Amino acid sequence: MEDQKYLADWMEGKITDEELKEMVGEATFLSYAQIIKTLDNWSVPERKDPNFEQLAAKMALVKKEKKTPKYTWFAIAASIVLIFSVGLYQINSVKITTEIANYKTIDLMDGSKIYLEPNSTVHYNKLTYRLYRNIEAEGTMVFKVSKGAPFKVATKNGTIAVLGTTFKVLDRLNFFKVSCFEGKVKVGMQNNAFTIKASEEVDNVSKEIKPVEYEWNEDIQSTYATYQHTPLEVVVADLEAIYAIDISFSNMPEKVYFSGRYSTVNLEEALLTVFTPFHLKAKKIQDNNYKIESLEE
Repeated sequence: MEDQKYLADWMEGKITDEELKEMVGEATFLSYAQIIKTLDNWSVPERKDPNFEQLAAKMALVKKEKKTPKYTWFAIAASIVLIFSVGLYQINSVKITTEIANYKTIDLMDGSKIYLEPNSTVHYNKLTYRLYRNIEAEGTMVFKVSKGAPFKVATKNGTIAVLGTTFKVLDRLNFFKVSCFEGKVKVGMQNNAFTIKASEEVDNVSKEIKPVEYEWNEDIQSTYATYQHTPLEVVVADLEAIYAIDISFSNMPEKVYFSGRYSTVNLEEALLTVFTPFHLKAKKIQDNNYKIESLEE
């Protein structure tokens, strides 16, 4: 530290060469002298621009300002694109729900159709549907799919993948069944995969491929609800949705299945068709409320 103080005094002319030499020694003095000689040979290039000083002053001010890095602008641009894309996706989102006792036929842009039964929902996006045909569904419905890109239906209990076909999806309570009327479909449920063809069906209870013993067409769809070996509580849930009624049981039978077809335009006929095979009857309690009792009661 003392040597540095002596060097500073020497450079300022406060002490002579001889005094510095005595303080730091001959070798150190020669080193200092060589450094000073080298610095004296350095020169700053002459600036030909007469406005250089003014420019330098402006540059000094600019340096003090906080600059926005290039990557920040890219991030801002990406954010704008993302916000626009999300907005565009949301605008094209379509959700269709049928109320109790209402049916609806949905014509999709590729010529496919969805026959939506009461108290059912489908959700898809018009923007992405042009690239890949994905549908989210809940309830009961029939799909008539035009040929084209893979067509996928996802429900809470399983998935269906097809190319071009007609099939029915029943997704009520915890029951899931797919019945194929034309073509071929791939069904996924509970880590199992099944490929069923026309006149075959599979559900998440038996997990077995079984033959479909009834036909489907648009006329039948509009006037009848058809089931094959379907849990009674699932059939009742559909019945309530179709007729906007509430059904209660004095003693709900367990593990009973309904196979048949009931009218969707005549409630009294439908109640007789569904419950008589189980030796049950529907007793009207009040408007839109029915209690299911034994025929002996």
